[in-house]
Amino acid sequence: MKLQETLSKTYSIINRNIVVLSNTEKVVFPHNFKFNIQFSELAANIDKNYLGYNIYRVQSNQKEFFVCIQSNKYNLNQTTQLILYMIEASLTEASTSNKLLQSILDNRISKQEMLSFHEEFSNWLGCYLILVDYSYEQKEEINEIIMHSLDLQLILDYKGSFLVISNDENIEEACNNLAENILSDLFIECTVAIGGIIESIENLKSIYINCLQTLDLKKKYNLSNYVFNYEKMIIYRIISDMSTELKKDILNNVLDLKGSDIIDEEMEATIEAFFKNNLNFTDTAKNIFIHRNTLLYRIDKFQKHTGLDLKKFEDNWLLKLAWLIRQENNNEK
Repeated sequence: MKLQETLSKTYSIINRNIVVLSNTEKVVFPHNFKFNIQFSELAANIDKNYLGYNIYRVQSNQKEFFVCIQSNKYNLNQTTQLILYMIEASLTEASTSNKLLQSILDNRISKQEMLSFHEEFSNWLGCYLILVDYSYEQKEEINEIIMHSLDLQLILDYKGSFLVISNDENIEEACNNLAENILSDLFIECTVAIGGIIESIENLKSIYINCLQTLDLKKKYNLSNYVFNYEKMIIYRIISDMSTELKKDILNNVLDLKGSDIIDEEMEATIEAFFKNNLNFTDTAKNIFIHRNTLLYRIDKFQKHTGLDLKKFEDNWLLKLAWLIRQENNNEK
């Protein structure tokens, strides 16, 4: 049973706030209350009531956790002992899952060994592997928001990012909600990369690589969104895999030899908005606060200099290729 489910069951039994934390993690239930007791204070008050909480200690795979249950008076009755046992079991299960995923990503487990885990971790199959690129200074807060924003199977702090296995059906909507929650609660931006669906334990590493490539594409092409689905970034992947010579030919033939003189700050903002608004003239004009006729004038001016008619799909497609190559070159300078 997942820790969040255990805490939910516990809350339904005792109807009191409960916190589980170590020196690197903190999980609270329900999630809308603040818990400000420091780890060092907890260590000094084990098996006591401190600042309105009973402090208990449990261990999972040689790691120490504190369980803090809201109360006016310390007690350790049978109900509490059962709760502590359930929490310890959940922590052990989560630790085993985390170690398996980390071993796969670090290439410390053979294919033969993976086969033995198929049945035990079959609940991962059909789920998404997601990478959340976070601010290290607010690691604990982001961890907590992830746990309350996604339907989790696992969360792992790995190499400066959170890796999440989630079985949310509408994964992009769930990830957008996650990014918005982090922005509204912590006032920081994060990047969420959806690597793909886990079809077998063996393809976890390749999906993780998809996540890393997604982050790289975001930086390479200066993309401004918060959530990216690897499967929907085909055009960026195609351009990224092109040879340097082919990129140079496209850029020269489409822009550098024809349109470099006309692309000033105003024209650049216009083209960026045009692509961002899915080639819709009315929406683009509204987005950059100009009259639609002014936009059409700029588009006609661009056509006269480059020969590209942005009212035609083929010319738009060609310009999009050249424009992304141009962005890639600018970001590498």
